[in-house]
Amino acid sequence: MEKLNNFIITQTISWLTPNRTLEHLSKIKVEYSFLIIFSEFEKLLALAIIFALTNHFTEFLQILFCLTLTKHFLGGIHLKTVLQCFGLTLIVLECIIHLGNCIQFAYSTKFLIYILEVLLVILFAPIQSENKNDISFSERIKFKFKGIISILFIISISNILQVGKESYMLCTLLVVEIETIIALSFSVRKKERNKTDEKSPERQ
Repeated sequence: MEKLNNFIITQTISWLTPNRTLEHLSKIKVEYSFLIIFSEFEKLLALAIIFALTNHFTEFLQILFCLTLTKHFLGGIHLKTVLQCFGLTLIVLECIIHLGNCIQFAYSTKFLIYILEVLLVILFAPIQSENKNDISFSERIKFKFKGIISILFIISISNILQVGKESYMLCTLLVVEIETIIALSFSVRKKERNKTDEKSPERQ
């Protein structure tokens, strides 16, 4: 699959830039962007087939909709390989579906889940990464505002789908919140480790 992706990417770049030779760095960036797009498409297609065969395709679409809106603002756990990422996503989706089928959330619990989601967006969005380090303060405010609007939209949809469907949205938000907290804790540990590594030569 990796060889096929590389072949498709090479042919796509050649087709898009027939009269232009890309610089080495630009080519690497374009290839990486295409690789992410193809990998995500293949992952979603495989997941769609799996959940269609198990008669959970509607639930899959609902959870995917919620994940797409929330993880754009809060990120999540990132693994090293596409296969690991696919495995984790499949396990998470299966857990959300099974939990959504058997858990009935009290009103107070729903309120806490929604409030925690909003607080995480206000306090931490966007979660720092190599691609988001250069965002200005005004851009961060706009990003947080869009995140809050997305959550309010999800809350509206959840209430519309209240009969037997709201629990999937709530479980999805809960999973995103857990992933965000884990990602933040890893980020703090990494920063502390980097500070320790920077200080160690000075001591020597």
